[in-house]
Amino acid sequence: MADPIQILSVTRKPDSASYQQRVENWIAPLAEQGITVTPRTWPKPGPERKALLDEMRRADAVWWHRNILTTRDAKAVRAAAKLWVIDFDDPLSYSSKNGGQPSWVRRRRFNATVGRADASLVGSRFLADLSEPFGHPIEIMPMAVDLPDAVPVRESTDGQPVTLLWLGSTSTQVYLRDIADVFTRLDTEVPLQLRLVGGKKLEFPGSKLEVDHRPWSPEEQDRALREADLGLCPMPDTLWTRGKCPYKILQYMAWGLPWVGSAVGENVVAAGEGEWARALTADTSDAWASAIVRLAEDASRRRAMGERGRAYVEKVHGRTALTQQLTEFWRQIVARPAR
Repeated sequence: MADPIQILSVTRKPDSASYQQRVENWIAPLAEQGITVTPRTWPKPGPERKALLDEMRRADAVWWHRNILTTRDAKAVRAAAKLWVIDFDDPLSYSSKNGGQPSWVRRRRFNATVGRADASLVGSRFLADLSEPFGHPIEIMPMAVDLPDAVPVRESTDGQPVTLLWLGSTSTQVYLRDIADVFTRLDTEVPLQLRLVGGKKLEFPGSKLEVDHRPWSPEEQDRALREADLGLCPMPDTLWTRGKCPYKILQYMAWGLPWVGSAVGENVVAAGEGEWARALTADTSDAWASAIVRLAEDASRRRAMGERGRAYVEKVHGRTALTQQLTEFWRQIVARPAR
């Protein structure tokens, strides 16, 4: 039996989806492997922060989620932590506003934090490259997705509309507006409808698409993934999006759903290419429209892509395989001599 490990996880936003996916969802699986993760929130300066720094000194490692620090705060954490691992799933050295513009303040904080850490846990190769200059171990830890026990059988029925699905929030709905003209170019005899789960109700003037908007809930999301025929994942090509792996495409594939997405970053990796493609990517309005029409008109191709996507996420993003990877990472990094 391996020795138990005590990890303190620290975040500034414990309610964020990122924290849930990158840390919180791993607490129970890691506990089964003898690794105890205790969650904490980074407080403002004062007695609570001092107490947290003292707690860091007693832990085997600190699992730091996203928050980039001032040089002063980074030095304080470095002095307290026996082992400091930073986990991030966005290019934190850039501003998330205006498509990931360079930010001198964020770059300085990123360097102060990541440069003092002992290792990086990142969500993609693009993000790994941001940590590369600091010379410490880097582990690419893909986001995990839970797979339903069974994939619905999607039978094509003449006359029934093919349902396009978009999952998201108000903040990402702007990406859907960016491809609004695509919906006016869908030249097909197959009836189409667009279901939006999350965000606000949208209309697309000039399009014949029937738009069905439903507020997000776990039940509504699962219902949509079960009933839809084709997922959508538009996003712009920016420094910010190139490092992201949109969670929605993992959900689509987990449910055996093919998808069309922007040819950006991790979308391209997840989609694959050639005869074994799991999805189609596009970089122009015409390419988007062509991809949607091709899949809308070919149920057998949709089914084959969906099956390949399901197999891919089970292998690359399945929780069982990633639990083993994460367990090995923590055991190996804790066993390393301190920097």
